[in-house]
Amino acid sequence: MFEAINPLYWWGATAISAPIIIHLINRLRYRRVRWAAMEFLLKSQQRNRRKLILEQLLLLAARCSLVLLVVVFLVRPTGCLDPAEAATADWPTFHVIVLDDSLSMLDVEDPRNPDSATAFSAGLRLVGELARKYSESPSAHYMTLLKFSDPEVVEFGKPLDQLAGGTPGQQLTADEVRKLRERLEAIPCTFAPWTPLPALQKAARYLEAVTDGHKILHVVSDFRRREWAEGDADASTELLASLARGNKVQIRLHDMALPRRSANINEAPRGHANLGITSVAIRSRSRTDGDGRARPDQELPTRVATPGLPVYLHASVRNFGETERTGLQVHLKVDGTERATKLLDRLAGGEERALVFDLAFDSEEPLGLKQITVALDDAERLDHLGPDNARYAYIELRKEVPVLLVDPDFGAVDPPPASYYLLNALAGSARTGLRPERLSPRELKGDEVVVTDARGGKDTRRKLDQYAVIFLLNIAGVGEGLGDLDPAGLKALEGYVKRGGSVVFFLGDRTNVVSYNRYLYRKGEGLFPAPLVLRPSANRGDSFVEDAPDENDPSAKMRFLVPGHPAFPFRGDLAKLITEYLSVNRYYKVDPAWEQPEEVATLIQLANRRPLAQYVNDARDLASRVESAAPEQFAESIRGYTQKINDWIQVPEIKRAQKGPLVEGVGGLLNDPKLAGFWADMSRQALRRDLEKFFQVLTTGDPLVLEAVADKTKVKGRVIAFLTPAAPTRIPSKDFTWNNWANEMPFTYVPMILALHEYMASLSRSASEIESNREIGSAAEVRLDKDRYMPRVELWHQKEGDPNPTRLDVITAREEGGELVAVVRPLRGPGHYRLRLNQPGTEGNPETGFLTAKGDPEEWPLVFNVNSRVEGLLTRISESELQEKLASGLQRSELKVSREESLAFVQGRPWFLLNPLE
Repeated sequence: MFEAINPLYWWGATAISAPIIIHLINRLRYRRVRWAAMEFLLKSQQRNRRKLILEQLLLLAARCSLVLLVVVFLVRPTGCLDPAEAATADWPTFHVIVLDDSLSMLDVEDPRNPDSATAFSAGLRLVGELARKYSESPSAHYMTLLKFSDPEVVEFGKPLDQLAGGTPGQQLTADEVRKLRERLEAIPCTFAPWTPLPALQKAARYLEAVTDGHKILHVVSDFRRREWAEGDADASTELLASLARGNKVQIRLHDMALPRRSANINEAPRGHANLGITSVAIRSRSRTDGDGRARPDQELPTRVATPGLPVYLHASVRNFGETERTGLQVHLKVDGTERATKLLDRLAGGEERALVFDLAFDSEEPLGLKQITVALDDAERLDHLGPDNARYAYIELRKEVPVLLVDPDFGAVDPPPASYYLLNALAGSARTGLRPERLSPRELKGDEVVVTDARGGKDTRRKLDQYAVIFLLNIAGVGEGLGDLDPAGLKALEGYVKRGGSVVFFLGDRTNVVSYNRYLYRKGEGLFPAPLVLRPSANRGDSFVEDAPDENDPSAKMRFLVPGHPAFPFRGDLAKLITEYLSVNRYYKVDPAWEQPEEVATLIQLANRRPLAQYVNDARDLASRVESAAPEQFAESIRGYTQKINDWIQVPEIKRAQKGPLVEGVGGLLNDPKLAGFWADMSRQALRRDLEKFFQVLTTGDPLVLEAVADKTKVKGRVIAFLTPAAPTRIPSKDFTWNNWANEMPFTYVPMILALHEYMASLSRSASEIESNREIGSAAEVRLDKDRYMPRVELWHQKEGDPNPTRLDVITAREEGGELVAVVRPLRGPGHYRLRLNQPGTEGNPETGFLTAKGDPEEWPLVFNVNSRVEGLLTRISESELQEKLASGLQRSELKVSREESLAFVQGRPWFLLNPLE
């Protein structure tokens, strides 16, 4: 039926009679008078009669039409509509605009023009023009503006929690459009990678609040494949399709990137060319693997350098485009001054190249924090995304790096104490830049100590937090003895580790197992990572395991359980040499009843040194069972391995703990490819499980080195424990020592100690304060000890080469789990920042000017970089691919729409608006 919004006004159509009546009245009101010239007038009238009548009728029709138009305007007919649709025709329209402000939106139109527009600036202009257009409409329009980066903050409109049943959005008037344009000018792009899902979810909640009104969702983005076809894109497209189908929301997608989309939905717009620096790290080694990436044992960055000691800056440059690029230059700057330049003659499309810069500081270089900048120069000026062409880091230049060696015997001469060997390893060359300082455990009574320079210098007063690593060498335990830690010293060490310090234990002949278990392990709550066995040997009263060296045993004596671990950078033949010739003859045994938690890892495990005689019966029984089960086609291969097993277990007493051929025989039965068919029979699976269990027992010995994994513990620090001494400690009346690492294998001992220190130092709190890679977009939370720092944190920005930073913000840290947590935002984008702690404020002690006397003022460096690996690829999605994902999302949604119906719905409407303002 024919519907109208105000049908009662159809009565106004009767007003059409008014012109007709007036016309008739005008024809009747004239009095006829005949006069002499009438005959001529009548003749003229007869000639023009038809023309005059036509003109009068047209004039009458025009007057009637004018009246009818006024009536139609008041009635507002809607045509042949469904009654429900007709009832909504006069509803207001509610627009929710979701604006992409991720890094890729800074894609410029013309990279040769420094003032060229970006996709983001084009998006801001579009939002303003849409608002102007809607404000000029005769019907009411309301707008809400959200951003990808922070959809909880409403840039324009009313916050969701303030609606209280009211109208969502801000009604668009000329004045409100002016305010919106002013706000748009102040909205920055964030340099961070964001996905649309959180903003779309918030937009959906706004649209749900609309009860009587038309609903339109605008998405202003560059529609990269990363955001709309990968990651959580399935959830985003499912939400869009559900809104369009179930909630009757018009979806309007505005692609702001160039080149513009065509009408061909199968064609994805070509992505612009882009280069980017994907990573920068400062390391102590310059080598890389063959693929140009850093080796696993070199992944930890170096954050502290000393004059004369070379360090190496590793940078990676990637061509995200498809076309080869030439003539690229990569510049290394320190404090704004260029130090080196490397040329990339050619970089193929999709290729990533690693570069290594030598970074050395001479003795005349001013000490302190150094700003490191690596910048990419594109001579062709074809790069469309500029912010990922630079990457930033800090390194601290110190005269020396102190290392604390706590040793009860550090004054001894013969035999040399453990600290003697560590001293020679850590500072045998001045090029290490390390300054070992020694201290007796009885002198460690608090957070501040007076230490002796191990090389004969003056005594120095230091705080424990000045040390990145503390070595505890042959500490007896906790108590009143000469080799014991004072209880106050233990408390100071626990606080040091809790704050992020690193501690290395080397046990020795002074170790008191009872004291370690009671005070240092303390049921898993102390510093030491595992409990020890008081009497590991039933027939001996010693608290250690003694295993005299067997020169006739060529098999491996230990295993590195974490290959490539940074503390043990040994590979290939050198690693094999260590496992075969390093002899550990005495060590402390971890309690076998202890269930190793996930936060503790075994780094080095000894071989099974229990006597061969313990395994003779099991070996003979298993060999017999395998032979009995062997079909004829496998009998020869199996007999070769079982014969080796049976031969070796003869006369086991003279072979002591030698199990090499036994392990080879069992391992061959399990792993020989020729026996794969034998083990494929399901009836032999129980036998295989018994054989695997036996092999595990043969190859598993006691832990030698344990590590408390920092990111899984309740504290920030890291602890590594060696269950044998750092020195080749002599054993009275024996012709062997506790181990032979330091005296017989110094070519591996020295690099191990240096690598151990480097690894532990890189994970310590003092190192983490020099953070080299905070990516914009990730949560930049700085955690502080609430007993040492005030919640007031100042954020400063330091321009490249400018020694005077600028204060940007004052942050109030929140208390969380006994710590203070400050959330830091890079207000000036990528670059160098500083955090100033315990700074003078307006509250607290007026005499000192500090908020409270919790500690001295401190300054921490902070660096923010863009995530070019995520945002650097400017590939865009085609409309047909997006339609496919929308259809799939509609199928997955709660609406349960069939595949055919989903495709018909999605393909039956436009999604991208090619001319949004028309």
